[in-house]
Amino acid sequence: MARRRAKRRALIVFGTRPEAIKIIPVIQAMAENPHFEPIICLTGQHREMLDEVLKVFGITPDFDLNIHTPGQSLADVTTRVLTRITPVIEQLKPDVMVVQGDTTSTFSAALSAFYQAVLIAHVEAGYRTADLGQPFPEEANRRLVGELASWHFAANEGCRQNLIAEGHQDWTINVVGNTGIDALFAVLAKDDGLIEGGVRELLGNGLRTVVMTMHRRENWGVPIESACRAAQQLVKGHPDIQILFAVHLNPLVRRSVQGILGGIERVHLLPALDYLTFSKVLAGAELVMTDSGGVHEEALALGKPLLMLRSVSEWPESVASKATLLVGTDERSILDAAESVLEAIDSGTGLPRSENPLADGHAATRIVAALARYLGATT
Repeated sequence: MARRRAKRRALIVFGTRPEAIKIIPVIQAMAENPHFEPIICLTGQHREMLDEVLKVFGITPDFDLNIHTPGQSLADVTTRVLTRITPVIEQLKPDVMVVQGDTTSTFSAALSAFYQAVLIAHVEAGYRTADLGQPFPEEANRRLVGELASWHFAANEGCRQNLIAEGHQDWTINVVGNTGIDALFAVLAKDDGLIEGGVRELLGNGLRTVVMTMHRRENWGVPIESACRAAQQLVKGHPDIQILFAVHLNPLVRRSVQGILGGIERVHLLPALDYLTFSKVLAGAELVMTDSGGVHEEALALGKPLLMLRSVSEWPESVASKATLLVGTDERSILDAAESVLEAIDSGTGLPRSENPLADGHAATRIVAALARYLGATT
């Protein structure tokens, strides 16, 4: 009788709320696969927001590097992750490290794995803007992780083509869809009674809801303030509209937003919402304005009209199809675009919907199946 092969040990590393949202479906799919032993390592540079997502999905980490310090720099994050994850890798000797996206912790963890000759699987691989400054430092991080990774899990065909153009072998690339949509579908199925009470009241007050978020480093200061002035004018001109602005915890972001939108009637500056509540808010929105890649993807999956508050995008297909309007951060441009979308909604047209056949909630299952093949763990 043939001896049964041992489970493949996968070290799954993440440290921010967006990473957690997108990697947890992979953890869950791997836990259900008899060929894998998933081991969870938090880097922990987002503390409160990260812990909340773990609680929603019932995830308990095996290791927590807990690198967060007030006012930490990118260099702080990089060096702390490198220093603290090295002994974890040495202890576990994993068959593969799984990382997600484009954060500094993703890059640092992948670099440590590379130094110790551990295979790397990159989830959400291949997004590119072709501008190292936008988003900063994410564009550089995603390219660098791509160079270190053994296997690339891309959300769509455009990402695959980007990776091939950079010289990656086609057999190392899998187009699997977006794991963030897996998480979104799962959380939207949860009871509405779990929504934060004050937010539930806002969603039921009869006003049309515009959801807004901004946090990108390159938008700190003047760009965020310009976008906030556009929001101020939008709500002033539409008495049937309310803006729910989920304000990032970063004090620089909070200062800019509060300084312009604080006290404005029908503009609600909400603290960082828990993931379940924010997902329900997004599902109830009539228009979404954001510079967040994750919110962009979720809004499109829900068929919401979207204004991207950036000047470049990793989603050229969405922009080309007009499902996303790339409006930048100029006050007049944002206001004109928002007015145009609202008029289209009122006339019954609206924006085209994004067509993504892989936004079906099964991206994580595809990733785990492919990893099993790569690691010879299918028998």
